[in-house]
Amino acid sequence: MIDQLQVFIYWGLPITTLVFSLTILVILVLSKKDNLIKAFIFMVSSMAVWSATSILMKMNTAPGTLFWNRFMVAAMVMIPLAAYIFFTIYIKMKRRISIVFWALMIAIIQVLNALGLTTQSAQMVKIDYAPFIELQYEIGIASYFCYIAIFGLLLVCLFLARKEYRSAKPYTSGLKNIIVALFVLFFGFGANLIPIIGKYPIDFAAGTLASMYMMTAIYKNRVLELKFVITKAVIFTALLTAITIGSIYAVNALISIFNKMQTGMNQNIFILIVTFVSLVIFQPFFRLIYNLVNNFFYKEENKRNNLIKNFTLRIAHNLDLGLIVDDLMRVISEVSETDRNYMFMRNIEEDRFDFYASGKKLDRLAMSLSSTHPIVRWFEQTDDIIFTKNMDTHPFFKTMWDADRMQLNQILMECAIPLKYNSKLIGILIMCNKDIRSIKEIANIEEISMVCVTASIAISNARLYEKAKSEAQMDAVTSVFNHRYFMDKLISVTADRKRGTTAVCLVGVDMFTVYNDIYGHYAGDAVLIKVAGVLKQVCGTYGTVSRYAGDLFAIVLPFMDTKQSYELMEKIRTRVEGISMSQDDETPRFITVSIGISIFPNQSKDDKELLKHSMLALSEAKKTGRNKTAIYNSEMEEQNHGVSETDENQMATIYALTAAIDAKDHFTFGHSQRVAKYATAIAEAVGAKTEEVEIIRQASLLHDIGKIGIPENVLTKLTRLTTEEYETMKKHVDLSITIIKYLPTFNKVIPSVLGHHERWDGKGYPRKIKGENISFGARCICIADAFDAITSDRHYKSYMSVDYALEEISRNAGTQFDPALTDVFVRLVKDGLLIIEPTRSNQYAKSSAFEQTIS
Repeated sequence: MIDQLQVFIYWGLPITTLVFSLTILVILVLSKKDNLIKAFIFMVSSMAVWSATSILMKMNTAPGTLFWNRFMVAAMVMIPLAAYIFFTIYIKMKRRISIVFWALMIAIIQVLNALGLTTQSAQMVKIDYAPFIELQYEIGIASYFCYIAIFGLLLVCLFLARKEYRSAKPYTSGLKNIIVALFVLFFGFGANLIPIIGKYPIDFAAGTLASMYMMTAIYKNRVLELKFVITKAVIFTALLTAITIGSIYAVNALISIFNKMQTGMNQNIFILIVTFVSLVIFQPFFRLIYNLVNNFFYKEENKRNNLIKNFTLRIAHNLDLGLIVDDLMRVISEVSETDRNYMFMRNIEEDRFDFYASGKKLDRLAMSLSSTHPIVRWFEQTDDIIFTKNMDTHPFFKTMWDADRMQLNQILMECAIPLKYNSKLIGILIMCNKDIRSIKEIANIEEISMVCVTASIAISNARLYEKAKSEAQMDAVTSVFNHRYFMDKLISVTADRKRGTTAVCLVGVDMFTVYNDIYGHYAGDAVLIKVAGVLKQVCGTYGTVSRYAGDLFAIVLPFMDTKQSYELMEKIRTRVEGISMSQDDETPRFITVSIGISIFPNQSKDDKELLKHSMLALSEAKKTGRNKTAIYNSEMEEQNHGVSETDENQMATIYALTAAIDAKDHFTFGHSQRVAKYATAIAEAVGAKTEEVEIIRQASLLHDIGKIGIPENVLTKLTRLTTEEYETMKKHVDLSITIIKYLPTFNKVIPSVLGHHERWDGKGYPRKIKGENISFGARCICIADAFDAITSDRHYKSYMSVDYALEEISRNAGTQFDPALTDVFVRLVKDGLLIIEPTRSNQYAKSSAFEQTIS
């Protein structure tokens, strides 16, 4: 039993090492080779030669033991050099000079060995107590130099490994196995320095063990799919052996049959024919088995490769950023076998990386990565993947805030992969585990990283295309869409009448030409930019804002009706008039806007008519005093055809007079416009003629014109008026008539202006008439005037609610107001037939008289 064990150790270890080395060599040759695998092939080849020469030496094969011993030493000293090259490639360090140095050292050792200075003598001697002949040798002085050089190589590897452990890079997990392998080799070679120990195959055992450790390091870091390669090689070899044995049996059987038949044919020729036929028959069978084995073991890999290939082809012809990213996230989910993946894209304006997409459609993250985030800074400097397990030990991530670290822990981040184009970081992919119970390394990281490299090019091109497209559609001054985009949008929203209502609103800056002439074009551009900002802020996602022309903006509001669009436009109008258009260090300057609204398909049948009607509504808003919102109706078109130059001059006179009083009392202009709107609505509701409605509108605009003659201390007093001051204020009615009577074209408005402060019960002023003795227009204006006064800010009070105002009007019906007209007005407001306009706040009354005139 002992003899058998000695024989196994003596012959078995070298043969095992040779078989193991050749097997590993075949597997590596069959696999996909990179620099690391090539270095390992060099090392395994040296070990195979080392094992083979040892066996030849022990067999005392010619030309002799000493020759094969020196050949064995030559192969053995190549193993540490191969191990060093393998190690430097594994840690991704370019050390060409050091490799040249150690190669020179090994070359010197080889020369010394060839000169016989490492092994002076070697022979195989028969030992009486042993079942085999034993190697006896005498080492030379060069052997110690050889061992010192190998020890130096080991120390260098240990020093480099220490540095790599500190860096905590992803591949450092396999360094432990490689360092152990180098130590094993070192001690195995060291045994040869002592001939009493070296005669046993300790070095072969060490070499085999070291190879196993290095293979483990390669396998753990997935340099290649060793599991599949080994399994495939074993099964393929077994099948090939079975086919070969089967073919041999088949040939032998045919030869036996041939011998019995006694055909007279030469047996050698028959054997050649049978062998050729068997090769022809078994060749397709062999090819079939090869394909089946290959497809079985590489099925998943081939599936991933096809998936990635098809993805690459698709994105090569795609410039839609959203589709590219969605396709990328789908491919990553399939390749990684997890859908908890999140894409962050660079936000150039905010200088950060915002969440953009996820593997799950409804899975969103409320987080972003700032430009100073350690993950971002890491990818700005390197392309290496970040693994969470290395972040806790790597010094680079020591500066990460606890809140950021906790955020990454909460989403169970496993790794982060950069998306870079031309060395510029454009995005970050964060891959996460499914849940806390399934934390493991995500599969196929290297393939995903390559997919991200390909996707980076497509994403960068798509973003450039989007930028170019945006610039072609955007107005350069205001950064809203341009005229061309608006016209395309208008056509698209009116293409289908079944999609619901769409409002088109035209917003025009009042007196913009005059503003430009006074303050200059730079100031004019500043106005347009601020107005555009208000439009975008108020509309938000509800609509599309475009610059139609010059000082005119167009807004498309899908799925909005008349009431909704009117309320939205009124928010815009009131917000614009409250914003100073000057610089912070300049005197405030205010402007106003007029707005026209038309609705598709209720009021307009197509895109051309929709735009035309919006223009008519805007024109109506401009003509009736500016700083207001007008909704299109069919009467506007008729009025537009019937407008004469005389009418325009009359309206200009009215606006000039109201602007004069507005310079003294900033509430008058807006108040008069609202009173005109409410009073004419009452008149129209009770069936007044068009001419009478127009007189009431003009009277409403002029009803407070006499306040221009009231002292300013009385007009703008913040507290309650004294009896004397109230009597002075009441004189504004007579003053109004005094002014109007010198304007012959406005004589028709005098009854309405004169009686707008009379009461139904006769207790009003200035004439104290009552009931229907008060003109119809004056009774309409009286209700509208009181209602607007209650719902408006004044110097001496804050506005009250609409409901409170309606209650107050109703309570005074029959005393202060015409009861019939009161009921009509209340019904109009409550039924939504009359939309109540918001009023100007006190703070807007601070602008100068000239600036208000401009607006």
